[in-house]
Amino acid sequence: MEPKPEKEPLMHGPSGKERVTVDEACVILGVSARTVQRMTNAGKLPTAAKIGRLWTYNEQALRAWVSEQEQQHVRHVANAPQRSRPAPSTSRIPNRRDWSDGASSESSSRKVLRALREEAKLREAEARKRRQR
Repeated sequence: MEPKPEKEPLMHGPSGKERVTVDEACVILGVSARTVQRMTNAGKLPTAAKIGRLWTYNEQALRAWVSEQEQQHVRHVANAPQRSRPAPSTSRIPNRRDWSDGASSESSSRKVLRALREEAKLREAEARKRRQR
């Protein structure tokens, strides 16, 4: 009689189970159940399997995926070029007090809108100049 080959032991996660439910996946990922569902439907979570009516996930693969995501983020941040922030705008959004003299028949809201449109035109002109350089 031939000896039976030994079965590989199942790889269990810290919870002691091989597969975890959506609720347990939420805890591992730190997101809501709806987010886990969306990620599963989009095919973003590894080892998702629908068993009967329940979605289950391999706990070790899920934890490994989280670690991989963390490492990718760290690499991305380390390799990202340092961006300089644009200089703050010297203009400010006008407020109602700027036109409280009452001398004009133009309403305050119309004055604010006109000033905002002028500001937008100036920013657009500055952006055009930067693109031409």
